Amino acid sequence: MVNNNILKSKKGLSFIDLWGIFYIIMVYSFTLMVNELNIFIFGIYFIFALPFFNHLDKFATICLLLSTMAYYFLGADEGVWSLYTIFSILMVFHIFVKGNINVKLKPCLCFAWMILAVLFSYCNSELGYLKGMFAILYNIVITILVALSIEVNKDTITSFLPRLASIQLVLFILLLLVNGHYDGYGFSISESINHNTFGSSVAILSIILFVKIIFFNGKIVYKLLWGTSFVLAIVVGSRNALLAMILTFVIVYLIMKSNHKKILDGVVKILIGACAVVLMAIFILPKIGIDVSRYNFIELISSGGSNRTIIWKTLTPAIFEKYMWLGYGPSHYCSEQIILSLMNLNYSHTHNTIFEAWGELGFIGLIPFVLILIWSFKKGYFFIKNKSHYLMIGFLFIGLLLLGLGESFFANVELWIIIGLLLGGKNILEEKVSENNNRTGQSNVKK
Repeated sequence: MVNNNILKSKKGLSFIDLWGIFYIIMVYSFTLMVNELNIFIFGIYFIFALPFFNHLDKFATICLLLSTMAYYFLGADEGVWSLYTIFSILMVFHIFVKGNINVKLKPCLCFAWMILAVLFSYCNSELGYLKGMFAILYNIVITILVALSIEVNKDTITSFLPRLASIQLVLFILLLLVNGHYDGYGFSISESINHNTFGSSVAILSIILFVKIIFFNGKIVYKLLWGTSFVLAIVVGSRNALLAMILTFVIVYLIMKSNHKKILDGVVKILIGACAVVLMAIFILPKIGIDVSRYNFIELISSGGSNRTIIWKTLTPAIFEKYMWLGYGPSHYCSEQIILSLMNLNYSHTHNTIFEAWGELGFIGLIPFVLILIWSFKKGYFFIKNKSHYLMIGFLFIGLLLLGLGESFFANVELWIIIGLLLGGKNILEEKVSENNNRTGQSNVKK
């Protein structure tokens, strides 16, 4: 058995690891070369996804990474002709062929409740946006399928996902250098990508790399890439993404220190790190042309914030008056139209995940959504507390919740994939039993 492990380490990347790298680069290539998804490219995506049939957890991470900028990557936008449909087909076939169904989905009644809420909201909406109704239902179905069929292997979390996140970060930097766009507030890799959307994607990559370093012994390459991602987040200019990212780092680091019973040491190091960042912001960043006054969060809060607070203050009485129970209709488009009609502002959503759920579905949809978030948070905390490899997904969920304070992910598939992975996650007790069985099997082989 020892010899096999040595051979495995010498061999390096497995076929499915290399195929994952190839697949994500293929999507990038089609995105840059083709303007619109067609049946031919969809067919290529589907055929090349077949090797993931026995590695659906790895394909789930590919979908997750690409979904962070869904409307940019060709085939990553939520819809029938997308990567998520391919993912769903593979999951359905996997359930029928393997017969393994994770039946521990406790919030199933809440998902049924949410489906009804979406239907009621659409039927009551004056906007009548049918595509929006199907988009939300589509995300819910994907979540249920993920929770029923996916169990994430340890190597997927500790190696596969961080590796792909590193590659995506490098590709981001290359695209920024070649095709970077400045929209007056920050930089993005394309004119079609808002700097806040790009910043959120960078933040998610940075969180993945940070958890890898802190909990899974990330090598020097990961540390360098994480440092690069932090600088990139500042350059991007998304205050919401940067703040959510830093808060997630603090939570991850303090939990790691608390596990080693060195919480005070962790607090001191965080304060030292914060001072270093402030000094860099004052003396270094302005010299290379980065406007750090944009990141004066104290001034931002005291002045009433950005247009986000204006949206919330204006929409709240309107929702209470007319849309409190059933909402104004599912999907970002409905939020965009309501904001445009009330404030004449061109915003694609309400910039808050909870607020968006309430506005679109009313209280009848907000209640089950909050319950699903609570169950997901409990499951994530359970994995973090018990030091399971699923803690990566738990921290991503926390990071997405923090990002969702200033951006809306209610209609975005990345939130629903993470919820599905958490709710379908292997119980820590089962994990230990499986490890003990493996050790027993190894000892028998040696004998």
